[in-house]
This record gives sequence, structure tokens and C-alpha cells, in this order.
Amino acid sequence: MGDVVKRTPTETLVKAMEEVGGAVECLVIMTDENGDIITLGSTSVLSTRLGLMEMAKACILADVVKMSESD
Repeated sequence: MGDVVKRTPTETLVKAMEEVGGAVECLVIMTDENGDIITLGSTSVLSTRLGLMEMAKACILADVVKMSESD
């Protein structure tokens, strides 16, 4: 497993914008100091927000599988 990267939420958002540049849609998922999950999307269109969430889930699961295969 690689080195752990730890950024602040602000650093993470800035890094994402630097890497993508002209994003068309986005969905931000975060937790507050109480551990509650908060989401904020660039659109109120539910199908777009769900699509972004499902794609993120697929990418994260693919990364998990890749990491477990390299161990």
C-alpha cells in the first residue's frame, strides 16, 4: 500500500480544481465536526448527482481491488 496522503478539505478541493480545470459538474461529500455527512452538488438535478455518486463509488472500489491485488 502506498503512502497516506492527508490534506485539509480546502486543500483537497483546490487540488481537484487544479487537476481538472474546467469541471462541468461536481458533487462534494464531506463530514462535519459531528461526523454528519453533508453533500453539495453543482446541480439540483437528482440523476446527475446520483450518477456522480455511483461513478465515484465505482472508481473507489476499483482502487480498493487494485490495492488488494498488489499486496
